[in-house]
Amino acid sequence: MHILIIYDGKPGHLSSSLGLYQLLSHHSKDRHTYEITVSKPILKIFNRPTRLLTRYFAKKCYRLIMMFYRNPTFKVKPDLIVSFGGNSIATNIALTKKIQCMNIAIGNTYNFKASDFSLALSTKNHTKKDSCQLPLSRLDVHICDALGKHLKKKHKKPFYTLLIGGDGSGYKYAHKDYTDLVEELKKIAVSHNISWLISTSRRTPSYVAELIESNMPFDTCFSLIDYHQPHTSLEEIMGACEKVFITEDSSSMISEALALSKPIYTLSPNSKNIYGAHKNLIERLHSDNYIERVKIVDLSSYLGDSLSDSFNLDYSLHSKARYQEIISALSLSADE
Repeated sequence: MHILIIYDGKPGHLSSSLGLYQLLSHHSKDRHTYEITVSKPILKIFNRPTRLLTRYFAKKCYRLIMMFYRNPTFKVKPDLIVSFGGNSIATNIALTKKIQCMNIAIGNTYNFKASDFSLALSTKNHTKKDSCQLPLSRLDVHICDALGKHLKKKHKKPFYTLLIGGDGSGYKYAHKDYTDLVEELKKIAVSHNISWLISTSRRTPSYVAELIESNMPFDTCFSLIDYHQPHTSLEEIMGACEKVFITEDSSSMISEALALSKPIYTLSPNSKNIYGAHKNLIERLHSDNYIERVKIVDLSSYLGDSLSDSFNLDYSLHSKARYQEIISALSLSADE
């Protein structure tokens, strides 16, 4: 099966779409391939009118609709089109109807009819607690574990991993939040006798990596991946760690970490005003005991000296449930 992923420019959306590809590849014996194409409105104001036009005239008005979007391209005709978000959903539907293939929309379906999709993967209308409420992750657990074992051989102490984001989704980080974070990390390194594996990201201010390098000796921070410099992938530090700590602004990093079925702590700054889908996701993951939420300044006191955790996640169960949901909707045969 060849999958076309329509990317709207938001890394978190791409991560979930790749997570769907990863899910199909992992559970199926059939060969799956994918390619990524970028399609989003030329101007944001075109979104609503073109979604309305697509709702009623997707096949007849494909060329007109694409006048307002960056036109998607592909080398191989897809068997399945996947997209996430309002910036790409019109392209998904219009292209699906033009070339007559299957399609999946992840997230909000913006009042399109159920018949416009082969499957809509959304948690919005779930009324019961089940594994299918969890987001998709593109991390391959087996690759993470293999790379992690190699890293653990280089150091005697256990590892905790920290993924640092930045301003966004209603979170605002002051310089003091980052200095507080460094101090908390140093305390935990001593009290838990561990070393940190740390990665910054696209939205992390460049001075944060410098702050860590100048204040955390090698024994407390074994590895620092600076996003703003040439760097390797995250699989190694995700596979090597016993616990994962993530700043709460990044739903994509949190979603990816869930695949590891490890204790996850989300860290928040003093200033936050979260809302919408991000707020709903974080609160649901916390209420279902998949993550623990902690303020940065309270981190070391919250953890104390205890190494034990109480979490409720077996991602493999979620993965299998999602897979069954997808193959049923696409009328595919199951290999497991």
